[in-house]
Amino acid sequence: MSGAAAWGEASPSVDESADCEAAFDEAGLFGGRYAVEEPGPLPPVVPPPLGNGAARERLCQQLDADRLHPCLLFVGPQGLGKRQLARWLAMRRNCDEPGAPCGACWSCRQIQAGQHPDIIELEPDPEKAVPIISVAQARALSAQLSLHRAHARTRFVIIDEADRLTVEAANALLLTLEEPPDGTMFILVSARPAALLSTVRSRCLRVRLGPVPNGELEAWLASRELPEAAWLAVMAEGCPGRALSLAQGGAERWREVRDLFIGEVATEIWRFFALAERLGKAEKADKARLAGDQALALDALERLLQDVLAHHAGRPLRYNADRAALVAAWAGALHAEGVAALANELDKSRQMLAEHVNGRLVFDALIVRIAAELGPARRAGAPFAAPAG
Repeated sequence: MSGAAAWGEASPSVDESADCEAAFDEAGLFGGRYAVEEPGPLPPVVPPPLGNGAARERLCQQLDADRLHPCLLFVGPQGLGKRQLARWLAMRRNCDEPGAPCGACWSCRQIQAGQHPDIIELEPDPEKAVPIISVAQARALSAQLSLHRAHARTRFVIIDEADRLTVEAANALLLTLEEPPDGTMFILVSARPAALLSTVRSRCLRVRLGPVPNGELEAWLASRELPEAAWLAVMAEGCPGRALSLAQGGAERWREVRDLFIGEVATEIWRFFALAERLGKAEKADKARLAGDQALALDALERLLQDVLAHHAGRPLRYNADRAALVAAWAGALHAEGVAALANELDKSRQMLAEHVNGRLVFDALIVRIAAELGPARRAGAPFAAPAG
């Protein structure tokens, strides 16, 4: 029932409405200088991050209905696009156009540039030797949240690598996470949710985000005209960010570190520890590169072991087709028990590095164990050995 009918007024008949329209038309109100202009082109739409369409749709529905939990925890592998999804939701919520982020309005442009005053992003302090989110950062965030929103309908706080929160920083945010300020939403992002304090996890609604299907990721990479799209998709394991990193020089570095690692295992016993020494120490300026090379070396070993299992099963090699002879030699020496033993040693090495154990000691033990399991087959990598000196 219309407002007029609710007050007891009769609604105009169809004929009366037509007469009124004709009268207005004669007055020029439906044409001439009062004609409604044709709508211009629609503003561009910012596409959502790749994959996880069902989860994203549920988030959008609840966000639009103002029923979304004010503290979310996005969980998924590194490089999946969890932080990008959080930004996209912030754009969608605060866009001046209804429905989807247009990418053209003031809010969208400011969020994309990382300059919106109400979209706050917190990440590990780059000045720290060990990547952490400190209590000082947490307190500065709390002070910022005490201020009124400047422009946004909903203020978003995106905490990337939330598992890097120190105990003190996490405790400083507990009350705020439990009762966020009005009109404020928290999105915590983590690839290692178990490393978060249980008191933080209990205050969040966990949103599990899975890898992008291989075919979808490969098509997306091919649309960007990136070489080796099929191999990049396999290597990235459903993570677009990881695939782009590989495409932008990471693949060459991965192969370089892999061959260096293979060469060190294949070399003379007295030189076993040359790579361990290089991967275990560095000047302060090289800390980030050192950590990256350590991770690449362990990743290369893991993928070699996976290809060894593929060789045993008669399946095509997924990661190291360019080193098929090496994989065959390792497969001849490593049966299921040997692969399992090296996989366990690999997991121990990753754990020790995460706990900041001396890198040289970690790689000393790992390389010795690999050589012991391989026996004479370790020399299959001799052509890729590092030069002396």
